Amino acid sequence: MPNTNHIQIDGNNNLALQGIHNSTVNITHSGGSTVLPTELTTTLPKTDLSKIIGRDQDLQQVQELLQQKQKVVVVNGLGGIGKTTLAQAYLTRYSGEYAHLLWVAQSEGDNFMLDLLNAPGLTLNLGIDTQGKDAPAIFTEIVARLKSIAADKPCLLVIDNANVSLQGHFDHLPKPPHWHVLATSRERMERFYPKDLDFLSEADAVALFRQHCRRITDEADIKAVLKTIDYHTLTIEILAKTAQRHDTSLTALQAAIERDLASGVYIPHNKGEKIERVASYLLSIFDLATLSAEEQRLLQHFTALPTEFVPYELLKTLIPEGEEGGIAPGLQDLADKGWLLSQAEPEAYKIHRIIQEVVKRKLPPSVEGLSELIRRVGDLLNIDQTKDNPADKSPVVPYGEAILLLFPDAKEEVLGYLQNELGRVFQALGDYSAARALYEKAVHSAETSLGTDHTDTAIVYSNLGTLLHAQGDYNAAKTLLEKAVRSNEASFGEDDPETAIRYSNLALVLQEIKEYTDAEFLLKKTVRIMEAHYGANHPYVGKSYSNLAALLLTIEDYSGAKTLLEKAIHTHEINFGKNHPTTAISYSNLSMAFRGLGDYDKAKTLLEKALRSDEVNFGENHPNTAVRYHNLGMVLKDLGKYKKAIRLVIKAHRIYSSHYGQQHPNTKKIEKSLNIVAEKMLENGWTEEQIETLKNE
Repeated sequence: MPNTNHIQIDGNNNLALQGIHNSTVNITHSGGSTVLPTELTTTLPKTDLSKIIGRDQDLQQVQELLQQKQKVVVVNGLGGIGKTTLAQAYLTRYSGEYAHLLWVAQSEGDNFMLDLLNAPGLTLNLGIDTQGKDAPAIFTEIVARLKSIAADKPCLLVIDNANVSLQGHFDHLPKPPHWHVLATSRERMERFYPKDLDFLSEADAVALFRQHCRRITDEADIKAVLKTIDYHTLTIEILAKTAQRHDTSLTALQAAIERDLASGVYIPHNKGEKIERVASYLLSIFDLATLSAEEQRLLQHFTALPTEFVPYELLKTLIPEGEEGGIAPGLQDLADKGWLLSQAEPEAYKIHRIIQEVVKRKLPPSVEGLSELIRRVGDLLNIDQTKDNPADKSPVVPYGEAILLLFPDAKEEVLGYLQNELGRVFQALGDYSAARALYEKAVHSAETSLGTDHTDTAIVYSNLGTLLHAQGDYNAAKTLLEKAVRSNEASFGEDDPETAIRYSNLALVLQEIKEYTDAEFLLKKTVRIMEAHYGANHPYVGKSYSNLAALLLTIEDYSGAKTLLEKAIHTHEINFGKNHPTTAISYSNLSMAFRGLGDYDKAKTLLEKALRSDEVNFGENHPNTAVRYHNLGMVLKDLGKYKKAIRLVIKAHRIYSSHYGQQHPNTKKIEKSLNIVAEKMLENGWTEEQIETLKNE
């Protein structure tokens, strides 16, 4: 990706370029001979080349395309990225290589003919008498005279802010080798050679910011601000000048667009006009009214997507078709017009953060309008416990987060669904704080839109309850899970698999508070229901075996637990494979059964398999992995491998402490295990100093 930058322009754009001498050339036409100045228009914007930051590569590429490859070039890029500035820099740097210079700025009217006629001083300098002639006649005469210029060097025509009307006049334009034509446009132009202008690199963006602001000096702070605007050239200049002028705080600067911060600074982008407010000005340079209804609909959907390249195949899955069919034509049109960024391999599209903010303000998205997109993201996040590995859902997480950030306070049912599914993924990935916040919102959404007795509300109660169980808040978990059980019993009856899932979740909490009899009753009931509905090898049946076995381990029925876990592992390996997190849990539990039965070598082998699986699926610092470290450490203690044992238990303790704090029940359990290992080491000749050294490694 080429580096790009912004080029500073003086406020006075009406001066002739420095270093350009008004030499003359005679042009002969039917009306006689006219002496032509070098500058065919009286307005030739100049720039201070000494303030160019990192644009040399782009300028060299334009020079090569125009002078060596003889292309008619259009510089394409997002509004405010620096297209005009690049053209001005080219005009300044290479003006001495041209006999004549002509600058035409296209207006918003999509009429290149009138723009050429209105180019300041052009008809006068060409010696054209406009009296009594209509516009087409004058246009034809201008084109003819430009093409008839004969000189020892080529001429340069710059067409700034070109729009689609220019395509219809391509054949009218003077061409290489006698003329070099350079246009700038947000839109793709047929028959023009595109030179894409990319965004600033982080280093160039920082340099540009510092060029305009000396008050903010910390590089990390500057980078934080620039990242929020995705290194958009014009916005960097506005924010930097605003910070310098008003001594604006970093916090205010980061929220400048959202809050439409007062600016009061001058920039050269719009003829040196004063920018009163940041967001208001940015809105003014992006006009959505020129877009079709389908293009506007697609842009609205992009307000709910991350500002990163999204693969086309995923976009087809997420965005419903419009009234005219597929989304491909609309996406391509938006890319051609500069509203979306595109890449070819693999095909993907991206909305820039600034464009996204503009669309949010001009076409405010609604939950109703994006409901299908929201539901589809929720479906992609949904973890099917019969086949899915939760770690595979990670790439979809940013899409759910982007939607919820767009609608932070909405209570609609579809948002509750998304909150619940995203919460389940966070819980599976070990981010319990994020999961809890989402579940609590999902509960509120479900109760508001569906009521407390609805079956979908029961699902959210159950999910929040299982999370509270994991966090050690057993009483609150029990209350929620009992509500979920009552709801499912009323809706489905006691023998339904959905109700059985609620029984199982409640039983696991009862086990924690030592209500073993009630827990065993519910877990055995769950096994019977699942076997009756699905047969012995269904994933739900395997999990019900595993849950009942965990209780039997707690009450030290190791033989009963071993029998159930061997059946569970057989089922899990059939359905999930040996490396799935669910299978790893059963490996770990079976190892505890073998440990209870005194077979430490088998316990060690199973735990090592479980640990390898969890490290791959979750990484070394996940709570699930910490459980394996702890269990393996305790088996190694039994085998007399104390140094390895205490290191693993210490690692598990650190992970749990960082995730849940020192007061979490599982953290305390691991701390108790740590003390047990230390005591065993003291019994076997280790000193307290040696043990402390291991703890502090």
